[in-house]
Amino acid sequence: MIFSQDGKQYASKQWSFYLYDKFHRLAVQGVCSNTNTAAVSNVIVSCTRVNSNSGLGNSGYTSSFALVSPEVHRVNYYDDYAFRSLTGFLRQQSMPKDMSPVV
Repeated sequence: MIFSQDGKQYASKQWSFYLYDKFHRLAVQGVCSNTNTAAVSNVIVSCTRVNSNSGLGNSGYTSSFALVSPEVHRVNYYDDYAFRSLTGFLRQQSMPKDMSPVV
């Protein structure tokens, strides 16, 4: 996880956050109100996809580091199309039903 903050965010006590999956790919990006951002320098933060309407902003991703009032701006899904069952993906017919990995 990486936190960043610009001058406007500093004034409003907000931070941008970036969560990565186990392959170091950006999974979730957003804004939060954490005050303990220095604590993340001493821990390994994991971001895991659970494929349910839960987690950060009902994205299906969870974080091992607690975020205060997270507002999710971007979510990336990788490896399969299981995310189509999550709320917000109504046009499922325009996406492939299955894509098996090429070996």
